[in-house]
Amino acid sequence: MRTSQQGFSLAQILITIAVLAVLAVVAVLLLNPREAINQSQDGVRIDDLRSIYGGVGLVRAQDSRIDLGSTTLIYLSLIDPTATSSAGTDCTYFGLGGGGYHCAASSSVYNIDG
Repeated sequence: MRTSQQGFSLAQILITIAVLAVLAVVAVLLLNPREAINQSQDGVRIDDLRSIYGGVGLVRAQDSRIDLGSTTLIYLSLIDPTATSSAGTDCTYFGLGGGGYHCAASSSVYNIDG
C-alpha cells in the first residue's frame, strides 16, 4: 500500500500570505488605531477637567471671595529665571514688554510631585 502525501505548493502559501497581509492593512486603515487612542486620551482629559471643576466648585462654596481669575484670559505657568521677586513686575526673560502677565521667581516655586 502506497500512500501519497499531498500538501500546499509554495505558490499557494505565498498567495495566502499576500491576501492576509492585504486584509491586515485594510483593517488597520479602517480601524485607525491612532484616532481611537487619541479619543480615549481625550476622554481621560475631560474626566480630569470635570474633577478639577468639581474641586474648584467646592473651594468656591467654602469661600465665595476667592478670585479665580478671568474666563477671557489664558493662564500659563512659566518660571522666569531672571525674576527676583514674585511681584510680577520684573519679568524680562521671555521678552514680554508691558503688562498683561505675571511672573514668579524660581525660589517661590516648589515641586508638588516629589
